[in-house]
Amino acid sequence: MKQALQMFDAVIDESYHSAGYAGYDLDAFKNRWNLTADDVASGSYPFLVNNRVYRTDKRLSSTGAGADWFESALPHADIVLSDIASKLVPSAVASGYSTRFLRNIALGEAVKQITGAACTDALKDAPLPCRMGG
Repeated sequence: MKQALQMFDAVIDESYHSAGYAGYDLDAFKNRWNLTADDVASGSYPFLVNNRVYRTDKRLSSTGAGADWFESALPHADIVLSDIASKLVPSAVASGYSTRFLRNIALGEAVKQITGAACTDALKDAPLPCRMGG
């Protein structure tokens, strides 16, 4: 597997992490895939050299137990595509675009907890916590 990882310029890691979404960072990623300090220092992993390791868990419920990705990504495929494009081909999206689903763990981007209080219109483009009122 480690040899296969050397082929990728970017990685979107969707693996399960028992410590929860917020606890999954670059160190957890490297541990999960058995990447040592020597591996990282070798420069053989382009996605590490270029800090392009992403997760789909940027937005979480107020409890941190539910990811908006599993509730909203399918009906908002256009946003998913924009998120991916913004990371792989930044010129494909408007300047200043902020991802909804992807966070870059290589750059230490943290998760965001979303509550119903953040919603302005629960029926339009709302994440699950807004639709459920909390």
